[in-house]
Amino acid sequence: MSSVRWSHLSVIVILFSLVVNVVAGLHSTHAQSQTPQVIESDAPDVTVSGHWQTQTTPQASSGSYRYSSGAEEDVLTLSFSGPSIEVLYIAGPSLGTLAIDVDGTVLRTVITTADQTAYTQSARIDYLSNDSHTLKVYAQEGGVVAIDAFVIPTPPSGEGNS
Repeated sequence: MSSVRWSHLSVIVILFSLVVNVVAGLHSTHAQSQTPQVIESDAPDVTVSGHWQTQTTPQASSGSYRYSSGAEEDVLTLSFSGPSIEVLYIAGPSLGTLAIDVDGTVLRTVITTADQTAYTQSARIDYLSNDSHTLKVYAQEGGVVAIDAFVIPTPPSGEGNS
């Protein structure tokens, strides 16, 4: 009789362990599979300085992108939270070098000059602290750049972007 009790108890413990592992696995999978947030270059969250124009094309992430005039004051600014940001840009024959500045430091420059126009090109910075940041994108040396969108991690439930 005692061995039957231990057998039932063992089955209960094993089932409990399985349930806990399945629930933990589902939670982990859900957290990893959250869709990142795409912020278009013409979204209200993006502050525009200088003279940017909007170009409509079905190849852009939401049907349009912004391109700079070549003036030094042309800057797009976005405040965001999280450990990474991705800049979607357009490469093309008359485009220049894109500067990606986070919190006052240029972390990456991207040569966007290309023989043919290429949409949804990507530059990702994924080594930031998990804090609030300020992103600025602009052309270096007065060139022209074209910005489609920004991609940031989805904040956990109950948190927003700032």
